[in-house]
Amino acid sequence: MLILAFLCVGTSIGFTMWGLVSFRDSSQDRQNLLSEAQLIARSLPAEAHQQLNHRWDIKRSEYSLLRYYLSRSLDAVPNARAVFTLRRRAPGGTGAEFVRVLSVTASSESGHLMSGYAHPSATLRAVFDSGIGGTVDEADPTIGHVLTAFAPITNSSGDVVAALALQESAGKLGSPAVPTWVTLWPAIALLVALSVLLSSLIAQQFATPSPEASWNRSLSLLAKTTPRTILEMLLLALAIGVIGTGAYSFYNQQRSSEASVTVQQDIDALQQLDEAVATSERLGVLTSEAHRRANGLEFSVTALRTAIASDATASEKHELFERLRHRIEADMRLQQDHRDDLNLKNDQTRAVLETTICVAALLALGALVLLRWAAAQQQDLYYAQMDSMRHQGAYRQVAENLPLGLFAFSEGTLRFTNKLWDKITNRVAFEDRMDALMRTVHPQDRLKLQKALEEAEKTRSAFGLQFRLVDPDGKVRYMDSQATAIFDPDGQVEHMLGFALDITPRVLAQQELEIKNKEVLAKNDQLAKALADIEDNFEAMVHGLVKAVEAKDPYTAGHSERVMGYATRVGQEMGLSATDLRILERGTLIHDIGKIGIPDALLTKPTSLTDEEYAVIKQHPMIGFRMIQGIPIFHECVPIVLWHHERMDGKGYPDQLSGDQIPLLVRIATVADCFDAMTSNRAYRQGMDTPRALSLLIEDGKNGALDSSIVDVLVKVVQRDGLLWKAADEAA
Repeated sequence: MLILAFLCVGTSIGFTMWGLVSFRDSSQDRQNLLSEAQLIARSLPAEAHQQLNHRWDIKRSEYSLLRYYLSRSLDAVPNARAVFTLRRRAPGGTGAEFVRVLSVTASSESGHLMSGYAHPSATLRAVFDSGIGGTVDEADPTIGHVLTAFAPITNSSGDVVAALALQESAGKLGSPAVPTWVTLWPAIALLVALSVLLSSLIAQQFATPSPEASWNRSLSLLAKTTPRTILEMLLLALAIGVIGTGAYSFYNQQRSSEASVTVQQDIDALQQLDEAVATSERLGVLTSEAHRRANGLEFSVTALRTAIASDATASEKHELFERLRHRIEADMRLQQDHRDDLNLKNDQTRAVLETTICVAALLALGALVLLRWAAAQQQDLYYAQMDSMRHQGAYRQVAENLPLGLFAFSEGTLRFTNKLWDKITNRVAFEDRMDALMRTVHPQDRLKLQKALEEAEKTRSAFGLQFRLVDPDGKVRYMDSQATAIFDPDGQVEHMLGFALDITPRVLAQQELEIKNKEVLAKNDQLAKALADIEDNFEAMVHGLVKAVEAKDPYTAGHSERVMGYATRVGQEMGLSATDLRILERGTLIHDIGKIGIPDALLTKPTSLTDEEYAVIKQHPMIGFRMIQGIPIFHECVPIVLWHHERMDGKGYPDQLSGDQIPLLVRIATVADCFDAMTSNRAYRQGMDTPRALSLLIEDGKNGALDSSIVDVLVKVVQRDGLLWKAADEAA
């Protein structure tokens, strides 16, 4: 935005001044062209020109003389392309109003004697009517846009007998020797350079450059690398240019003012001459006075003297005086036009001066701002240097006394190390830091460490690495190193800053811990094997105990194993965890262990039991509970042993539990125990067939005695896998 602002201001001022100068040059070119035409017209022999009236007059000597004169005059005027004379036909004549008498172009001399002149302008008519010359822009079908200056050709009596036209291509008016773009591009380049430098310097002070913005980094770098002296010289050159422009404009204005005063004097003299001719009084005195005041108007004064000295009659003199008055009025209008041009130049010069003053004021204001800014910057720089020196000293003290080995790595070598790092690497005086490190590093870790440092600097990323150092006595030390990239304000990596910590005690402790862990793992394996042996022995003991219980009642042989089989299959179908399946397996295997305390006569009685005998049988869950409650391995099996005869409706024993009071594993064991009891032979009855047993189970589930969801799962398992008769027989 600052660049655009400077460019807009500079471009606006430049184009304003260029426009004013161009406008002034254009007016000056028109006036110069008209002056040249007037000089040629006044020097042209009017009487000879009047002799050319027909096309065949081209052979007359007057024609050749006048054409030669016009050719020489055309060559003397720079950039002129054509000169020709025009004559107005007499009123009532046939053909064009104006005809060409002579015509000469820069490329060739050609005569157009008495040829018609199409599209006459009002300026041309004014030349014949009032004798006042002027300029006009015209469009020529052959060469395009042209500028034509018309001047009157008068005879000795002051009558306008013809008009001289001097023509110039509009594109060549004021054309410099060098094209405009050739002189303009250095100014544009200087403007752009100044805008970039000024905006970058200001932006550098008021904004922090972003590492991601490449264009901002470029401007900052340009501002840093450009000496301030160059900028000062450029500003000085600009100030000198503004002062020179102002002085030159002031000088031009002074000259224009003087010329304007002179022209005004000429106008006053012409007015005196006009009054003298009009009144015909005191002609000698007035003529002498007019002659002294009207500098440069010799023709008018001479004409007046001729009129006074003639022997003509009063009427002839009066007619002559009238013609002279018209001529004087024409000269007066010409001088007034000249005065108006001078006034216009004065206005233009005044505008240039005003613009120059504005630019000078802006330069002064800018210089004041830059001066104050430079003073503030110098003061800030001084304080910043003092703070930097203090901070550097403090940072160096901190770095040197850190309990860590500190280093800075850049371009493949160590640029800085603190005292502890030198001590760690056993660096001697004046030894290169990198050489000391490579000498001390374990040979197997040298290449790894060097590659890690170079890769981190290349990728601008942090790294962590462990390596070993070897002391002169052969002792190996373990180091842990961490480093990160440090960036400058432009986003470039200055160096890698890192530290190293001696972790030898930790590594040795870790190695010792690993050795002890291996010993512990070995002992754990031995213990696991011992536990497995104990568990195997325990399982064998449990099976032996179950066999002892079943030996008291041959009809229940294999009952515990079958209940275990049905229960575990139902648990697997229901998705129980391995732990729950293990508890279910052990609990159902020993669920009737309490029958070891029941008399054999009751267990094998072939007839129905009395109420007293059934009450004794109902005590076997409590007997089993008391047998295993002190054994930790059977702790989780206690609910199955104690409650496997409980019912969902609360009519079971020994605690009359109901519903969700009965654990899930106990409910599974109850359903499996009931099914095997129905399908097994007893001393007092034969076992039921499978369909009837399943039907009774389903009915008990519907009546609320058993868990109906578990009954459904058991039915599914039995219908799919069948009974466990064969396994039971083999177990028995």
